[in-house]
Amino acid sequence: MEICKNVGVELWQARQARGLSRAQASERTKLRRGQIEAIESNDIDALPPPAFLRGHVRAYAAELGLQPDDTANRYLAQFGITTSAGRTAESATPSVISLLRFRTAFTRAAMVAVLMVVGLLFLQSPGKARDISPIAAPTAAARDASPVSASPTKSSNFVAVAERSRSITYSRLGW
Repeated sequence: MEICKNVGVELWQARQARGLSRAQASERTKLRRGQIEAIESNDIDALPPPAFLRGHVRAYAAELGLQPDDTANRYLAQFGITTSAGRTAESATPSVISLLRFRTAFTRAAMVAVLMVVGLLFLQSPGKARDISPIAAPTAAARDASPVSASPTKSSNFVAVAERSRSITYSRLGW
């Protein structure tokens, strides 16, 4: 396989031989006219990444009656993008999707680890005894010890309001 130093010129010559304008070639290949101009002038900076460029050159070469894979491989090779088995070197590197999946998995694992450490520190920390039992109504002895036993205490009012709101909430939820 002979490597032409300027595959863009080869594509331009093939287009001229077929009597096609850039507008006609653009319409037939569904490539923008600017992309065809960039391919023919070897303006790699105006072209998409190699994975997409390979498809553009293949489509353009097929429309011009050239061998699509061979032309695309030679076109990419002139810029130092090596090919093996019809694949560009960049397609062998990890894709953006796999990098995003790794980053997402790593972030989730880090969050779980942080939550576990915080939980362990909370359980191991010295301090007040953690009473997580619900608020109980005052006992009869506590009510009798209050100075005004005829009127309800603030804590018993609080418990009654809490009980009432809990029953209202449960009834609204249908429990």
